[in-house]
Amino acid sequence: MPLWSLSRLWGKVNQLDLPVFMQIPVFQIYIWAFGCNIEEAEEEDLKTYQNLGEFFRRTLKLQVLPIDNIHLLTSPSDGTITHFGQVENGVVKQVKGVNFSVEGFIGPFSWKFPISSLSSSSSSLSSSSSQSSSPDSSSMSSSSSLSSSLREDINNSHNNVNAYIDQNQKILSQLIHPDNVLYHCTIYLAPRDYHRFHSPTDWIVYFRRHFPGELLSVHLGIARWIIGLFNLNECAMYVGLWKHGFFSMTAVGATNIGSIHIYNDHELATSTWKKPDGNNTDQYLPNEQSPGIQVGKVDLFGEFNLGSAIVLIFEAPENFTFSMEPGQRIKYGGAVGT
Repeated sequence: MPLWSLSRLWGKVNQLDLPVFMQIPVFQIYIWAFGCNIEEAEEEDLKTYQNLGEFFRRTLKLQVLPIDNIHLLTSPSDGTITHFGQVENGVVKQVKGVNFSVEGFIGPFSWKFPISSLSSSSSSLSSSSSQSSSPDSSSMSSSSSLSSSLREDINNSHNNVNAYIDQNQKILSQLIHPDNVLYHCTIYLAPRDYHRFHSPTDWIVYFRRHFPGELLSVHLGIARWIIGLFNLNECAMYVGLWKHGFFSMTAVGATNIGSIHIYNDHELATSTWKKPDGNNTDQYLPNEQSPGIQVGKVDLFGEFNLGSAIVLIFEAPENFTFSMEPGQRIKYGGAVGT
């Protein structure tokens, strides 16, 4: 059976309610097999989870979610840091010794950022350190509610970004500002991990690109053997601007993933039964006439079923410093860099 069919079938199985007498034994076996920490879950009573899908998407207790308020960039999810660093020669390290192409991963740089529209925004954004540290923040909201501080940061760094993009419809590494560097960070979510993911910083999302793709395993052992794995898999990429310029967060699908679900992007349909044709679909958010959705640091963004990966590709100054190590386990809201 093709992996894309197997994945969709598994997604259906995940949603089948378990008989009451099976709930506790099944979840106990799963917890034991994958090393889940059920004590972190908001609901520790296994009888409250009707199916595997509900257990994968379990919420966490607020008190076990220490959010880093010092670093500009935090982890969007629980998981393992597989690799991070500068993008060199247009390639990103998938795992040690295996790379993938930024151009192949992101696709054509066809979107535009309507920077001029930001100067007219006057409302405030709840992105102060005290508010952004709340794990139960709502997800995306319209960019019309942009804070003056974030608007000023973006305007100061991007007055000429549209002209720059229009003149350079090429690889992403050629589109960053001359004084900045392009960086990447990849986080692998294992079956034991909390499977909701959050915004890693304050930014404005303008565009979504969905690649239907395959659904190959993104387990570290597999990633070492398949070159360009992330270029092959289904993924949903969200593109926008943050304090230092271009910012993207991509949710990468994998075998046994029922779907990638993004809050407040109801038009995104992943892991459908239709065999992927290889063509990506593009969408301005919330629409082409009025693009721009403000997302605050640690706001809920989306969720996976079972394991997968998140890839961040962004520009920042040359002195941007990562605050972690390859192979490190990290919790959502943990320090990534500044």
